[in-house]
Amino acid sequence: MKFLSNVFAVILALSTSALHAAHHEGDHGAGHSMPKAEGTRSVVAMIEAEISAIDLATKEVTLVGPQGQHITIVAQEKVVNVSDLSVGDRVAAEYLASLHGEVREPTEEELANPWIVLEDGIIDENPAHPAVGAARQIRAVCSIEAFDAAIGFVMIKDSRGKMHTVEGIPAAKFEGISLGETMVVVYTEALAIAIQKLSDSGM
Repeated sequence: MKFLSNVFAVILALSTSALHAAHHEGDHGAGHSMPKAEGTRSVVAMIEAEISAIDLATKEVTLVGPQGQHITIVAQEKVVNVSDLSVGDRVAAEYLASLHGEVREPTEEELANPWIVLEDGIIDENPAHPAVGAARQIRAVCSIEAFDAAIGFVMIKDSRGKMHTVEGIPAAKFEGISLGETMVVVYTEALAIAIQKLSDSGM
């Protein structure tokens, strides 16, 4: 079996400040403009989606986009009051996102510890962003839930059941993979900058 290798960068959706020209998570075509946050590989992104799950203990909110893509973001208390949100709410979420990893078979040690925090860190050096400095780097054993090599899109599920959407992956890196395959991903948590409820007509 051939494995995906090296490191791939991820972005999901678009910058609020450049809504008309940026990349929306639901559009998996090529040639999108990807606005990077200053100083790192992270990006300012936005998605209009429905909340499918809320973890009050970890402040994680799982969103489902218009084409079924999933993303889990961390909503810090200083940015978003998670208790004001409910499953089924339609929202516009702006966040700092960075996801990358070596994709391969997990080791025995990784299978025994499928989700660990490697280190606390930052995904953005711009003090204008309220989420700066709070991201954790995670190593997770994940399964492939959906993918399309032609457009470089993959959706993964970690050992806690949290879903993540990854795109912008070269087609050659999909050779030999299949649905349900187990892989290891090292990623930085996506952090909420703002989450705003939308009316039914806002989606």
